[in-house]
Order: sequence, then structure tokens, then C-alpha cells
Amino acid sequence: MNPGAIEETGKTVRSLIGSMSTAPMVLAVLIFNLVYIVLTGYIFIQRSGFVDRSEQRWEKLVEMALRACPLPPVESKQ
Repeated sequence: MNPGAIEETGKTVRSLIGSMSTAPMVLAVLIFNLVYIVLTGYIFIQRSGFVDRSEQRWEKLVEMALRACPLPPVESKQ
């Protein structure tokens, strides 16, 4: 039976870390880069939520401004 993708990934990561154990600085840089990528993604997701909220505030502001503007009387054509 062939191993699945998860098992193959686990084997690859284990062999990578095993080969990097002789060069701890390279392993440290690799771990730092992975943490950096994860944190950057998390911050991006959080900031995109902020942008959504600011867009909603902008829509409310425009709606309030349009309600405050007096409209000319509508002439009916009869």
C-alpha cells in the first residue's frame, strides 16, 4: 500500500530536519522564515478585516450624507 501525502510530507520534513541538525544556523533561519510567513499571513488576514470594517463605515457615512441632502420636489407628469 502506498503512503499518503501526509506520510510523505512527514518523512520529507523528518529527513530535512535530520540533515539540518549538523548545521543549526540553517535550521534556525528556516524556522524563523516559516514563523515569519505565518505571522505575515495572520497580520494580513487581520488587516483585511479592518479594511472591511472601514468600508462599512464609509458606506454608512455616504448614506447619512445622502439622507441629509435636500432633494428637489418631484414633479408628477399627469
